[in-house]
Amino acid sequence: MGPNRASRQASGFRATWPDVRFPRLFVAGFVSLVACSGHGSSGGDTHEYVRCMSVDAADEASGTIGAVRYATDERILRLSGLPSVLRVAAFRGAGSDDRALVDAALGVVEQRASLVFVLGGLGESEASVRSHLAAFEKLRVPTIVLAGGDDVAEAIGEAFEGDVPANVFDGRRFRRVEAGSVDFLLLSGAPEGRYAASSSHCGNAEDDRDELEKRASPLPILVSWAAPSGGGALAVGRGFDGVDAGDPRVLSLTRRLGDPAGIFAYPATRASLPVTADGRRALSANEPDRSLRMVVPRLCGPSDERDDFGLVTNGAAVFEVAASGLHFVGISATEGG
Repeated sequence: MGPNRASRQASGFRATWPDVRFPRLFVAGFVSLVACSGHGSSGGDTHEYVRCMSVDAADEASGTIGAVRYATDERILRLSGLPSVLRVAAFRGAGSDDRALVDAALGVVEQRASLVFVLGGLGESEASVRSHLAAFEKLRVPTIVLAGGDDVAEAIGEAFEGDVPANVFDGRRFRRVEAGSVDFLLLSGAPEGRYAASSSHCGNAEDDRDELEKRASPLPILVSWAAPSGGGALAVGRGFDGVDAGDPRVLSLTRRLGDPAGIFAYPATRASLPVTADGRRALSANEPDRSLRMVVPRLCGPSDERDDFGLVTNGAAVFEVAASGLHFVGISATEGG
């Protein structure tokens, strides 16, 4: 038991976790700083970090991944041939404990997602990042990998400079994913290095967030490692004891974007709980909302701790996007992961 958890138990603190039941989409059969174009430039005043989004844009390319056609155009990844109701899976990586990655990835395949987002958590070493990228080949659909504040810039840069599966895209190099009629904005890293694990880990700068705003469509979905600050007791940025651990810079961006729906990775204490943008109401499974927000769980590896002393179920969060908005389908739970 960690010191935070022990002290909260000793003080009698217990957070109120909504009694909301969500589908667990179980997986059958699963048991268990350099400044260069490949890594990013150094940045930060209060917190030193590597500005991972400063890497070069992706080379112009096009091709197919199964039935999906893709084309890259500077900072935009365009996908066509997708279903009219888009099913999306999203999760954090397994960190350095990548032993169960392949089985976990095969479990995600069973959920029939057409698009996958990975929000950081790729481990500290180049070998760990490479293990993640290799496992994501099993997904067989476009998979966009964002760098998190817990990811080492050099490790990610070196891994992506090697052999990368054709279905895996480096999210640092893109600002927008156009998936049919749905647009996703990508924000890698910890804002200004806040919550970045060290000066060699990934962050983003004001210029990066401003560029997202300039490239935004009227109704985007924000995919960001860091959650925004503010909101009610259930807000995605709440940490232990209800402390606001979200980031005010991400909050500012969401307001400039018109309070869009969002998928986040940090802090993890509210993982797998879909809520309204104001953080005052939990949403039921399959309840559409144009501003639904949620922190996604870790795919496998050590489970994160929730604010009610429980553990977050590992797996992939599964969403669907339709004209009525984004809605949460359930967790593709990885048993024993």
